[in-house]
Amino acid sequence: MKYQTIASAAALCVSLALPASATELKFGFGLPLQSHMGAGAEAFKAKLEELSGGELTVELLPGFQGGNERAALEAVQIGSLDMAMTAVAPLGNFAPGVEVLDLPYLFRDKEHARKVQDGPVGQKLLDKISQAGFIGLGWGEGGFRQMTNNEKPIKTPEDVKGLKIRTMQSETHMAAFNAMGALATPMSWSEVIPALQTGALDAQENAIPIIVATRVYETQHQVSLTQHAFTNISWVFSPMRWNGFSDEEKGWVREATRAGIEAERARVDEDDVKGIRILEDAGVTITEVDTSAFSNAVQPAYEGYEKTFGKDLIDEIRSIE
Repeated sequence: MKYQTIASAAALCVSLALPASATELKFGFGLPLQSHMGAGAEAFKAKLEELSGGELTVELLPGFQGGNERAALEAVQIGSLDMAMTAVAPLGNFAPGVEVLDLPYLFRDKEHARKVQDGPVGQKLLDKISQAGFIGLGWGEGGFRQMTNNEKPIKTPEDVKGLKIRTMQSETHMAAFNAMGALATPMSWSEVIPALQTGALDAQENAIPIIVATRVYETQHQVSLTQHAFTNISWVFSPMRWNGFSDEEKGWVREATRAGIEAERARVDEDDVKGIRILEDAGVTITEVDTSAFSNAVQPAYEGYEKTFGKDLIDEIRSIE
């Protein structure tokens, strides 16, 4: 598995074209430019180039230029990619413990999630990332995750039983869906749409901004607002590049990251509202649910979560006001 990962990283490196110049940073992310990730990346680029007076420039690589998140993280570690935005799940392969942010029904709302990200817990997890071969710069987001399928409205946890649903390659997500009786099927995103089209998958789960940006609604015509997990996005930087920067340059990158995260969050807020209208206009059925019923249904998974991440940490996150 390790050799396959390194091979994937090498393939991604080749796709990144010519090596970066002394002042050009290559910044990869998984979604199209017309997405919340793209909005964050463009804001980062504009701010960094402004602060540096053009000394540091940024090449944006949406969709990782055909690569995937794990390969991109490998590329960041070895310095072939300067910077990346990825979901928490693949990052957990390098920095175990950060997946605590993916726990179902951990956050009350976006404001709660953002306070956790920007506070001591978020910094503690960034420090963990920085001990795993990256520079952890900050936490962005993709919004709360919802369930989609093409068979029936999902109104209660009973409706999830037996559904073959794509999850991220995350033990935390798989445990939650298995607790509800679903057939959790971890799969890289590049395989999802074809699997939905052929019926190899019945369902998938993702945030509204991602459902819209990747046009999942063209294949899945039922969206249930389960709000079952918050999508945290890690902003990571390569130590290879970072260690060659002056303190001033590092300050520019950090300030530009903050601008990028603010733009990403603003786009998520906008897309959450606008995205529902887009889905309705496309003929998608939107189903409101009693989220407390779903929260209760995943509670059996929490015994395992507490052993993995520590009950004290989970309680600390939940207690933040």
